[in-house]
Amino acid sequence: MNFETGVSDKILIVSSDIDKVNILNELLKDQYLISTTSTLIDILNTTLALKPDLILINIESDQAIHTGQSNIEKACLQLQQNKKTSLIPIISIESEFNNMNRDSLLRSGCVDYIKFPLDEVLLKSKIRKHFKNYLYLKYLESMSNI
Repeated sequence: MNFETGVSDKILIVSSDIDKVNILNELLKDQYLISTTSTLIDILNTTLALKPDLILINIESDQAIHTGQSNIEKACLQLQQNKKTSLIPIISIESEFNNMNRDSLLRSGCVDYIKFPLDEVLLKSKIRKHFKNYLYLKYLESMSNI
């Protein structure tokens, strides 16, 4: 909860795996307002409509396409290039990572990553850290618009 505004922070979970959505929802529902979607299709409009404060992405079947970019990377880049969504932190949650996947996700706009099986303490710590950074960036942005 954001104690300055009294409003719960909003998390958008993007996952095609209902079991993982349920796990994440169970771990986070007491502290955050949770919205979910099962697809990256039209992620920009979904994000603009729901206005989350943080996005958790888990798309297991995501494979690199001919451009060399995965669908997650394309979605992250799309969100980073839009002024209304560019500050929203994106955390990728995956079962398997290799250094190449990790590096390309971080370059495309994910601020962090975590592996399944989830470490609840680590997950919540990373979410808190990125919420603080997000609120600070939004504050700085609002001050620059004065």
